[in-house]
Amino acid sequence: MLRPWRSRIGLAATLAGFATLGASLYIWSQAGYRLAYTERDEQWVRADSSSAPALGRDETWQVSAACQRPYFVEAAAQAKAKLQAYSETAPDEIRTWRNRAQEAREGRSESAASDEDVKLHAKYQDWFVAEFSLDKQLKQWERRLGALTDRSTSLREARERITDVRLYISEESGLAGAGRDFEHFVYFLLGLGGFADEQMTAIKAACIKIVPTKLVVTATTWHSDIWRWPGDQTFIFWPALALTAFGLALIATRSLQR
Repeated sequence: MLRPWRSRIGLAATLAGFATLGASLYIWSQAGYRLAYTERDEQWVRADSSSAPALGRDETWQVSAACQRPYFVEAAAQAKAKLQAYSETAPDEIRTWRNRAQEAREGRSESAASDEDVKLHAKYQDWFVAEFSLDKQLKQWERRLGALTDRSTSLREARERITDVRLYISEESGLAGAGRDFEHFVYFLLGLGGFADEQMTAIKAACIKIVPTKLVVTATTWHSDIWRWPGDQTFIFWPALALTAFGLALIATRSLQR
């Protein structure tokens, strides 16, 4: 008499258990967990080095130290010539002051020499400021010449860095023209700022190599958060699983008795 009811109870318990597990899984997934998802390793590569579909495209601009060196040598020579030419315009008082023998030979006191320095710099302040500026430019070109190295930057990196105000807090000659447009900012990142337009055109044609690149997927990994489900839904998952097992056991017992 109880055997038919045992099967029905087993079937009802199994269905109820599955329904509860399904509801638990749905509630758990709404918390942001995923049954299955993939993670991709992506890399920028030369466009001609891979046949993989491109997720994005870009360009890398490269310049070698050997190619740009003659232009820096010329720029330093021009800066030195400008400083020398300006020094030739020095007023007679400054020329006389600079051509004098050292203080010990002149028999002057240190305070007297210092007073004369102060008076001359106050009287010809504009001239000294202009000379200082030209001398500073010469030293900057010479320093940049001595620090030449191969450089490269992508347009993507340049777009990210163009809004970094820290790059502009400087009086370096390399910053000259960096804010004119995006292309001149790229020149600045390559260490080529400060050149006149005609020189920059020549450098770009002779030294800058533009390499097309693309973003490709190099590996795909499958993951799942399903292992977290029993722990996160303890008070629903385990009773529902037990109910399902109980129902299946009743059904199995009925089948064996036949």
